[in-house]
Amino acid sequence: MKKIQFDGAAIPNPGEMGIGVVLIEDKDILMEITKKLPDRGTNNIAEYTALLIGISAALELGWKDVLIEGDSKLVINQVKGAWKINKTHLKRLHAQVVKELSKFDSYALNWIPREKKLLLISWHPMLLSSAVLILKEASYLFAPSSIFYVFVGIAFGIGTSVLSGLYPAWRASKLKPIEALRHE
Repeated sequence: MKKIQFDGAAIPNPGEMGIGVVLIEDKDILMEITKKLPDRGTNNIAEYTALLIGISAALELGWKDVLIEGDSKLVINQVKGAWKINKTHLKRLHAQVVKELSKFDSYALNWIPREKKLLLISWHPMLLSSAVLILKEASYLFAPSSIFYVFVGIAFGIGTSVLSGLYPAWRASKLKPIEALRHE
């Protein structure tokens, strides 16, 4: 069985994009493609671009029948024709994908849930590379706005914990000791 597995990412979304594609024939990895894309864009653009690159590589290898797998429910369902395409820029990418797919004798598209994809990533580390390529520059993680939200999250967690412990204690304090032990 000949298989294309594709993945794309934008960090942040929208942001810098990277893609990963693996071409597999009879459980052997024939080709791994990873690249950081030159433009900024969304996860969906990155996913469509990864799919296009995978299809082009499969056609160059002379593949006629292919199984295509990806974790983007949007891309898989739009290419299958099950979901409507609302964004103009995605319509253009979709048209390119459909045109390229018509060059195969047959193809099938499968959506892989993210929880199953974790197993695929362990088999094919190159699927992770789109994120790794982008994360080489991770200075945005330490931007003042990011650090602010970390402290807001910590404060919210502490506040929620304290309040969730105080209210039951306050209610129990209004009861007689034996009733407090029996009260749920």
